Amino acid sequence: MQTQVYKCGGKFFVTNIVKSFFKQEEDSLKSHKTLFVISAMNGITRLLRLIYIIKTEVKIDEELKKLMTTLCMNEFKRAHMEFIFELFPDEKREGVIGNFESLYNTLEKVISSYSSEESKDEFYATVLQFGELASSQILSSYANHIGLSNKWFDAREYVVTDSNTKEAEILSIKEGFQGFFSGSDILISQGFIGRDSSGVNTVVGFDGSDYSAGKFASSLVKTNEKVLLTFWKDVDGVYEENPVKNPEAKLINAMTRKEYIANTEKNNSFVVRPDSISSLDQNIEVTIRSFINFDNLGTKIH
Repeated sequence: MQTQVYKCGGKFFVTNIVKSFFKQEEDSLKSHKTLFVISAMNGITRLLRLIYIIKTEVKIDEELKKLMTTLCMNEFKRAHMEFIFELFPDEKREGVIGNFESLYNTLEKVISSYSSEESKDEFYATVLQFGELASSQILSSYANHIGLSNKWFDAREYVVTDSNTKEAEILSIKEGFQGFFSGSDILISQGFIGRDSSGVNTVVGFDGSDYSAGKFASSLVKTNEKVLLTFWKDVDGVYEENPVKNPEAKLINAMTRKEYIANTEKNNSFVVRPDSISSLDQNIEVTIRSFINFDNLGTKIH
């Protein structure tokens, strides 16, 4: 059974998109071993970054900091609870809500216990990781709900980074998670997050989930066996020019990795972070596709 890695970004987390996606991809998910690498819901990382700024950098009194933090936390909870209520029928929500509230309570404790004597960078990485943890847990519950049995795992246990806490480089992926495939053909985890060799929480920077997906895919390559890596986006693929600036720009159906890097440099923009492509093992077949327009097969990068 061939292995595939599906990277799903923040804009994926819209109820009708998620439901449509799993209907469209049902056959593929049943005929492959699949690892999902998940981003936080759209806007959630920015919200968590705002909490970090309020707690560590804003020069206001503690009562006002507490009020502003509470407002942000309320929005974090509202966004995820709304998504849960839209995605699951009444009789299936209780367990999902319970898992989310447990995660939410842990985040509250992390934030409330922070003191100025602690490392600001480590606090930053720890707080931001809750976006990926929340969205991936909800997605795992939904896949189970529709009959796609899966194993959720915490990427921090397997992604080893350097100690550049806020802009970390992934040094290795521990092999242990691969054993989960013996119990399930679908694994669900997170991009963006990891730990250094000392166990300190880290994040891998802007568009880091794409970078994480590439590293996970490379770790799954075996001798002479291809791994399929699909970056699911809200665009159809890679265009000759930036389609925002030129609506007449043509979609590229296939290109080499060198051509992809050259395209990003020419247009000063990218669909997938360039080092997420250039660093891939040669036995990985890359596709950039839309989770909105399934009729379009996207751009293949070889």
